[in-house]
Amino acid sequence: MQFGKKEDDNFILNTATGDKMMLKPNGRGSYVMQVRFHEGDKTEVIVDSVAEESVCPWDWGLQFGTQSADRWMNFRDASGNRIPHYGTRDVLVSSGF
Repeated sequence: MQFGKKEDDNFILNTATGDKMMLKPNGRGSYVMQVRFHEGDKTEVIVDSVAEESVCPWDWGLQFGTQSADRWMNFRDASGNRIPHYGTRDVLVSSGF
């Protein structure tokens, strides 16, 4: 993952293939990658370089189902409020548009 001053300096690099997934600043201090659900709609993913775990709204990627977690997490938001943990979801997306 690389962040820089110029627009084309912000990307995630696949070191095996050399492919880059470009990131765009959202104007609020975070970066987003524009993706498409596999055979579906476009959406955005916020890239947080300091997050220990990734979270998403309950209905994001719902079409991929939810599995029981191997390890249940105790998520908290920036204000210390609990974020429910419903399980895990493997979401297939593509980028490059």
